[in-house]
Amino acid sequence: MIAGVPDAAALAAALREIAEYIDEGGLDGPGILGSAVVFALVETTVLARAEPGLAAVLADGGPLTPVQQHPDDTDSGVADLERYLATTRWPKTVAGSAIVQNILVVPPGEAHSPAAFETTVDHDRGRPAQLFVGVLRSGSTLAFLRVLGESEMRTTEDLAGALIEAIRSTFTDS
Repeated sequence: MIAGVPDAAALAAALREIAEYIDEGGLDGPGILGSAVVFALVETTVLARAEPGLAAVLADGGPLTPVQQHPDDTDSGVADLERYLATTRWPKTVAGSAIVQNILVVPPGEAHSPAAFETTVDHDRGRPAQLFVGVLRSGSTLAFLRVLGESEMRTTEDLAGALIEAIRSTFTDS
């Protein structure tokens, strides 16, 4: 429970807040495949105690406050994001982390073919999308996909499993 709210609900609220931020232009390079934005998710009450000057602003927020990080290595592609996640360890005051990444959704059956990927990029068969993934230190996870130009969010049980595990690894002490 985070501030009396179940972890799953708190995580969903934080990802909705991040999606609204992204809609307002918070994702640099919206057309750059692989570009990502990383957020620390901090309990709002913890942040308000640490930063009393923000208490009034934070009072209107949810139980978790997304704090955008500015890692130098996440804006040039997936390999850099992987490196960033492999070397990041969040302090105990960070309750979770979320990532928004620009991806390309390719037709079913073509996702694992390098030739199909090149064709998709070159010939516009792919559809640009944004992947939202959140993980809490407590173990709660949520991932959804928004295909650009559509208002509907999509999710499945196995969406972004590798990214979820990579984010989860940032909460270990080793």
